Amino acid sequence: MSVARDYFLETVGHGPGCKAAGWVLQTDEMTLFGSRGLTIRAVCPLPAGCGAFEEWRIGAATSLTDDGPWAYRSGLVAEIGFGTAPVKVGDAWLHAGPLLIPRFEKEPDYWLVSRSREWPMSWSDVIGMVSMARNKGGQVKSRWIAATNFRPTSRNGMAPTANTETQTSRTAAVRWVLATHTPQSPAAPHAAGSTAPSESS
Repeated sequence: MSVARDYFLETVGHGPGCKAAGWVLQTDEMTLFGSRGLTIRAVCPLPAGCGAFEEWRIGAATSLTDDGPWAYRSGLVAEIGFGTAPVKVGDAWLHAGPLLIPRFEKEPDYWLVSRSREWPMSWSDVIGMVSMARNKGGQVKSRWIAATNFRPTSRNGMAPTANTETQTSRTAAVRWVLATHTPQSPAAPHAAGSTAPSESS
């Protein structure tokens, strides 16, 4: 009986001074070349929490190490998008996506646009997406891209049926989404490639 190993497990801790009682857990399963993978992420969302996250990847989404096919990372929610505070723009709310190049960029690669301050739980909650345009080398341009009216694709993804690459600001891009979106857009099972989060203490 290995009491020490089973009982004295490492505790996933919050940031200094955080008074949040628990974590929001996200899970995602994937299959890559016949190999299954699982991602588990614990998030302490802003603004009520400390904005920390811990993530474990097992299987297909990781590279082989001496300990097996698993990987771990931790940081602040600005890196992953989920858990950041929503931004109000006119009649819409913006929910940040992940950083395209962590440690080198401070702004998210894109924002999901919805009519609620709550994080989108499915594509039916998303009315559009906005992001800064980039050239082939990945450098940011001065224009903004906006997309809306997402439809399922043949590869189980979602693609917009209306988009523009000529908006002069983020606010202008959001206004274009609000003016162009049609409420009849069909929904997909999961939002933005992730399963819906659940509360855990």
